[in-house]
Amino acid sequence: MKDLKDTQSAMTDLKINHHFLFNTLNGMASMALDEGSMPLYQSIVELSKMFRYTLRTQASMVPLEKELEYVKAYLQLQKIRYGEELQVVWQVNREAAGILVPFNFLQPVVENAFLHGFEESTHKHLKIRVEKAEDQVEIQVINCGTPLSEQNIRTINQGIKSNTSHGLSMLYQKLNAAYGAGFCFEIGRDGEEKTCFLIQIPVVESEERKEDGR
Repeated sequence: MKDLKDTQSAMTDLKINHHFLFNTLNGMASMALDEGSMPLYQSIVELSKMFRYTLRTQASMVPLEKELEYVKAYLQLQKIRYGEELQVVWQVNREAAGILVPFNFLQPVVENAFLHGFEESTHKHLKIRVEKAEDQVEIQVINCGTPLSEQNIRTINQGIKSNTSHGLSMLYQKLNAAYGAGFCFEIGRDGEEKTCFLIQIPVVESEERKEDGR
């Protein structure tokens, strides 16, 4: 038992200190600037943003604009990898920026396009659309990958709601925990027959926005 406790203690000691991590990234960014390597500098900055968001955010609900900033940092890193092959179009209604959403609910959907949607596609086109109605926000993540058949759409949507350890199923459970039955999360096709993830969630505003009457 003592050996087990010693091992657990040693593993705890191996955890990377957050300050050390950020100081190291800042040092790397300074080195990249000194060497005139702007792409490397930018990649370190975006990676630092992602670490800062995931490590320092404690709330289960965050403003949508923070989630979008996190996704933008992720896409900037993908842009460094794919260059001009990756084209991203943003269509965001700024009135939706302050509504509260579950922490880290959007990036996994965007990442899914890179894991599955773009498998056979050289040119990677992604569109992220956010619209706000009076009491609802609709988010679409559209990619130009191989269009899904109706059978595949049904199979994926059944899997999303299956309560398994699959990434999209876990995301469905996260949305269910936040909104109960008052949300929609499914895959389909948009008007141009492109693969589209649709998320519809109720408007939940922070107390500050309520007090301001916004």
